[in-house]
Amino acid sequence: MNIVFSLLFLVLGSIVGSFLNVVILRLNTGRGLGGRSSCMSCSTVLKSKDLIPIASYVALGGKCAMCKSKISLQYPLVEAVTAVVFLLLSKVFMPSVGSVNASSIFFFTLYAVIFSLLIVISVYDMRHTIIPDKLVFAFIILSFLTASFYFGGAISYQYMLYAVLLAVPFAMLWYISKGKWMGLGDAKLALGIGFLLGGSSGALALMFAFWMGAVVAVVSMLLQMGKVKMSTEIPFAPFMVLGTLIVFFLQIDFMGFLSWFMH
Repeated sequence: MNIVFSLLFLVLGSIVGSFLNVVILRLNTGRGLGGRSSCMSCSTVLKSKDLIPIASYVALGGKCAMCKSKISLQYPLVEAVTAVVFLLLSKVFMPSVGSVNASSIFFFTLYAVIFSLLIVISVYDMRHTIIPDKLVFAFIILSFLTASFYFGGAISYQYMLYAVLLAVPFAMLWYISKGKWMGLGDAKLALGIGFLLGGSSGALALMFAFWMGAVVAVVSMLLQMGKVKMSTEIPFAPFMVLGTLIVFFLQIDFMGFLSWFMH
């Protein structure tokens, strides 16, 4: 029964991931979220059988059924990542059918919306090297409300201060470099992560982000000699989001990690 339960969340996550792809592609283009999807190359309206998350991409061999142009890997990857995130969230809030209640459904839904926002922010930043204000502000508000729920409606000034302090270094880098080293959207994202995870776990998530970003930057420079320079923009939101996911699902904080690392 638990296997079927888990499969349901995988399917749900992949369907939501398919919708997230629509949001990513149509955001700030003037197009609404309604209407049928079509091929980006030949504009052929896609049939229902071509819209099955992940499976359609595999069945079509990664190419449009009409014009045979390549379909971006973004589609199945976003669907797969969202499916895995939903599955992991179900393990946190509803590990079995018997654990399903109003509270578990509420928090699963809340975190599903938050992490869906983070996935959109991450991929949008990868495509356009910018984090849309409407998305990051929605994330900040939802993260603040989530913290409020956990603290019974009253967040301490200390908790809020820690969240702000996480954003300050990003804001300073943005100000000093005039946006060349870091975008202001990254500072806003760090603030939301602080509200969502708290100061200690948020700091660890951002430390992981810097580590992963540094590794990717160095590897990119080595593999693409002459093409990637110190001034080349590398979207940082994906690393911040990945760091957040790692810390949240592993339930670790900065001090706990240091204690483990020192041993």
